Amino acid sequence: MTHKNLVTYNSMISVLAKNARIRDARQLFDQMSLRNLVSWNTMIAGYLHNNMVEEASELFDVMPERDNFSWALMITCYTRKGKLEKARELLELVPDKLDTACWNAMIAGYAKKGQFNDAKKVFEQMPAKDLVSYNSMLAGYTQNGKMHLALQFFESMTERNVVSWNLMVAGYVKSGDLSSAWQLFEKIPNPNAVSWVTMLCGLAKYGKMAEARELFDRMPSKNVVSWNAMIATYVQDLQVDEAVKLFKKMPHKDSVSWTTIINGYIRVGKLDEARQVYNQMPCKDITAQTALMSGLIQNGRIDEADQMFSRIGAHDVVCWNSMIAGYSRSGRMDEALNLFRQMPIKNSVSWNTMISGYAQAGQMDRATEIFQAMREKNIVSWNSLIAGFLQNNLYLDALKSLVMMGKEGKKPDQSTFACTLS
Repeated sequence: MTHKNLVTYNSMISVLAKNARIRDARQLFDQMSLRNLVSWNTMIAGYLHNNMVEEASELFDVMPERDNFSWALMITCYTRKGKLEKARELLELVPDKLDTACWNAMIAGYAKKGQFNDAKKVFEQMPAKDLVSYNSMLAGYTQNGKMHLALQFFESMTERNVVSWNLMVAGYVKSGDLSSAWQLFEKIPNPNAVSWVTMLCGLAKYGKMAEARELFDRMPSKNVVSWNAMIATYVQDLQVDEAVKLFKKMPHKDSVSWTTIINGYIRVGKLDEARQVYNQMPCKDITAQTALMSGLIQNGRIDEADQMFSRIGAHDVVCWNSMIAGYSRSGRMDEALNLFRQMPIKNSVSWNTMISGYAQAGQMDRATEIFQAMREKNIVSWNSLIAGFLQNNLYLDALKSLVMMGKEGKKPDQSTFACTLS
């Protein structure tokens, strides 16, 4: 482009950040001779998308000006990372107390962590509540399986929208109470596509395939999401032929439709058919490419998977992790480490895969090095290390790790106890 304006730069920063090229996004941001508020918010949103809270916080601190969206973004950054005290401190500093977005982000953060009393305090302190505020509280109850409290809160709501109803249906589905989910679904005044798909997926999840198909056929209008949900249901039940029949009837297919069929063939071991579908796909995206690459890895065709990985233009974190896992399972740890070092953004899966890979290869010194280099260790990281010591007959090291785990405030789970008892 010969002439670039602020909109061009902001759009490009957003695209780069959303495709895991956050360093390129920041480089472009730093190159801008003139920035507006949107530029700053877009860059912070990019860090939020890539779960990089410290970087977002540093940028937020040096912003020349902020609007309500800036404050809401930063509060969301902290709540997603579990830094609720920091988020609450920030909420107290928000200039516009009537802006509901910041309050709603805080409620959602507390509710997600199951801190319902704190969420309710914030909810009650709000100078002005909107429907999103009520739904944020409701989502906290339903997503944490507190359906008795959810129902009480739902019934006390003076106003509800289809989101409220869908949250309740999804909550009952998640808790395995299909009867209550169905009763509520039948009462929704104007169910939307999400309502139908939520109920359909619930029936499928618990193996009620005939009921799921009957519901699908009853739908007054089917969008691509509905078709994809039914196809995914057949794939989940390993009825790939039925999935393919439905796929061929679809009036409009998107990348999810194609990728679901590719995954279906891979799940039943039909890699050649998966490749044929991939070759017919009009626009191949990273998800489809990663799906086929994973299929090659599962079938031990690592070199072919590596060739495919090399042809992918922009790798996301799932793509990187799939290829690293493939090398690790094949004992090719030098190649796994080489890829791991090249990764622009590593998540906990990346680190844990490397720990497990070195453990399986009998290289516990390297596994320990990777573990110690981790900034944030989760329960899977500790279990991977302890299981590695167990696999390599280093029993005292496994027990010492359990003690260290306790000192760092991590609570063992069943897998941890199984390893240490062994």
